[in-house]
Formats: sequence, structure tokens, C-alpha cells
Amino acid sequence: MIENLRRLLGSSLIDLSKVGESSPLLDYLLRLKLLKSYVIALLSSYKIPTPHTILIVDYDEAAIRDVVRTLGLPLLVRFDYTEFTTDKPVGGILIYNYDALLKLVRNSAQKHIYVLLSEPFSRFQNVYSANCLLTRGGNEIVIEVVGRGFDLKDLRHGNIKPHEVMIIDITTGTVISRNIIGEEEYRKSIEYRIDKVKKILTYEKLVNIEGRPLSLKELLSLKPPGNIYQSSTGKGLEIPERYTEMPHNVIEEMVSLLKEINSKVVPRLPRSKTYVVSMSYIKRRGWIVWDIYGGWYLR
Repeated sequence: MIENLRRLLGSSLIDLSKVGESSPLLDYLLRLKLLKSYVIALLSSYKIPTPHTILIVDYDEAAIRDVVRTLGLPLLVRFDYTEFTTDKPVGGILIYNYDALLKLVRNSAQKHIYVLLSEPFSRFQNVYSANCLLTRGGNEIVIEVVGRGFDLKDLRHGNIKPHEVMIIDITTGTVISRNIIGEEEYRKSIEYRIDKVKKILTYEKLVNIEGRPLSLKELLSLKPPGNIYQSSTGKGLEIPERYTEMPHNVIEEMVSLLKEINSKVVPRLPRSKTYVVSMSYIKRRGWIVWDIYGGWYLR
């Protein structure tokens, strides 16, 4: 199937932002079970805001050079895979060293793990990050939110309590219920986050030297130096002392986007009882959608 995809493309990469909603590439990605790539391409085809992302189908230095010409450096690195693997590499890091990028793509290709390269959003740019649970055929959305200085992995791995939980009627936009984290729990989340960010930034530096991605288990076992708070973008970690509730206009923008996703994208996803839409609100950019996953996530 990969060979057929290469023949169809005449290239070792796919610019997922340029795949049309009727393109045969969507069908290929779905049949290959490259579901993260499929979702990104589908979102882009409906003009739903998602980072400009290029899928590397196979190691090809000339193709990687083309990506760097298009998107520049640093690049945000994520991963896709056709089958579940227990040592799945941790993505969401910035890579700014070209030689390390070549090593990372080559190492990943040897393990049949596919690299996704995106415009360089830093996890420290998020004003809010939200996981939004949609139920097929249902009207209510359950939304878990973390604030500035946190990111979606904090929610997905279940290591901290959400800073805010809302239930919203998607048909009317009405907030049915809303719970805000207490001060003590918020302080605990800050302590956990600081420890985790040290490991993430140590990981980022290692990848830019060695070009080898780490699994979550390897990441959590890292012992970073105590003074590492600076990302490759030059921006350090800033966490407010108190959580600021999501403003009404930001909620309205989120609900509007979720309505569009529910009506256009969800019907074209593999069938699942529920879907989680992962989104971040970024200053001067608004909401962007990173991924949508369902019952296939632990495939």
C-alpha cells in the first residue's frame, strides 16, 4: 500500500494542507490506518484551522529539504503509525537542527513510524488547551480545559485535574454546567507541570543532538538539570498563579468550530461511539485543532 501511495504521489511526502475533500489520497490514508494524517488532511480540506502539516511517507533527503524550504526551521514534530506500538515516540517537540531532523526521519522510517512536520507552534504558546468529548448522535459536549503554561498531554495522560470542565449543548451553545478548579488543586497542577516541562525541554535538546525520539517511558525517566526552563524558541515557562476562566467569546468561537467539525468531519471518521477533539487557543491565532480520535486511539 505504501508503494502504491508513493507511485500515486510521485514523491515521498504529502502536504496534508493541500489534500482536497474528494482527493483519493484521503482514501489511501484511511486504508493505511494513518489516522492522525487522515484527520489533519480532512480538517484542512474543510478549511478548519489546523497547523500546516507535511507527512513524510519515506526517508528522502531531497523531500525533507523541500519541507524545510516550505516551512523553515524550527519545525514541530509529531508521529503517525499504522499499528499500535508500546514504544510509540513522544511528539509535540520542536526540532531546529537539520542534521538531527534527517536522523529522526531515518530512524522513524526504519521502525515504520511516520513523521509529521508542522509549522512551529510551541506548547508554551497555548492560552487554553481543550479536549472536547463528542458523542455520536448526541447534543452535549463535555469539555476539559487547562490554562496558560499547560498543554493537551496534561489532560490526555490524566496526570492533573482539568482547570475547567464544561458541558455545553452543541445545538444552542448553552453552557449547561461549569466547574472551576480549586486553588489547592491548581497549585498541585503547577508543581507537576514544572517537573514535566523540565523533562520535555531536556528531551527537546536531546532530539536536536541525537535525532532519536523517546517513548513516554523513556521521557519520564529523564533526569534533567534544575535550571532548564528555556525552549528552542527562546520562550520560557510562564504559569499564572491563578487560573483565569475561559471568556465567553472564546467559548463561542470554540462551540462554532465544534459544530462545523460535528457536521462535516465526524461523519467521515471511522465509526466510534465517542470522539475527542483536541484544540488549543493561541494568542493572535485563535483556536486550532490538533487531532480528533475515537475508539481506534489504542489500536
